[in-house]
Amino acid sequence: MRESLELDVYESRTMQERAASEDYAVELYNALCGIIWQKAQSTELWSCTWRRAGEIVARVRSRYVSGDYIDFYCNFDREGTGREPLPNACGRI
Repeated sequence: MRESLELDVYESRTMQERAASEDYAVELYNALCGIIWQKAQSTELWSCTWRRAGEIVARVRSRYVSGDYIDFYCNFDREGTGREPLPNACGRI
């Protein structure tokens, strides 16, 4: 499931456009860190390291904004959290 969830995020035009906003990118990073995700209609679980979360966010943003995982990795104090709109947006991919 790991690759499929990452691919879903990478291929989502909505996520790419939203992640161009630094605020949204930070929320996405925080939500990916240390949280176990489960796609609807699946029994498989997905999670990633904080570094991997930074890599994912940097790659999603790369269509609009240049950057690297280190722009996010351990730079915030809310890793493992996500505000309500973010999980709802993720649920649509």
